[in-house]
Amino acid sequence: MHDRCRTACFNPSGVSVLTLAICLSVIIQEQLLEHIWDYLCHNGRVPPAAMIMERFCLKLRQGHTTAALSCISSFEESKIGSISSKSWSNLLNRNADLLKEESIAKLVHELDDLSRPGSSCHSLYENVLSSCTEFLGGSGGKAASDGRMPLCNS
Repeated sequence: MHDRCRTACFNPSGVSVLTLAICLSVIIQEQLLEHIWDYLCHNGRVPPAAMIMERFCLKLRQGHTTAALSCISSFEESKIGSISSKSWSNLLNRNADLLKEESIAKLVHELDDLSRPGSSCHSLYENVLSSCTEFLGGSGGKAASDGRMPLCNS
């Protein structure tokens, strides 16, 4: 939807006024999310969990997996660790038509890289990883074939 909106807004010939209005609304909402995010982070405040998840999904939809990961890695786990695997699964499933399988697979790879010895373990990362691998398995994608599903070794 996002790419279609940008195309419609910058090449409006033959596009209905309603479509343009919806597209502009989406773009404005994304910009507003970014401005609020920047304000909160600049002032040392942790955004609400719903905002973290929304920005994570926005970055993932845009194919920016590193930026998506930074949405959750920027804060202490104690502040946002309550986001369950089920919540992440619901987020991915609600946005399934907007997410690219290769972006989810790349995110799984990046999360898996964080499981190297000596890295800090976050249950939040485990929740996101299990949701992503479940999502890929349900959408015909392939989960990690080497059996490295758990992110952290206890």
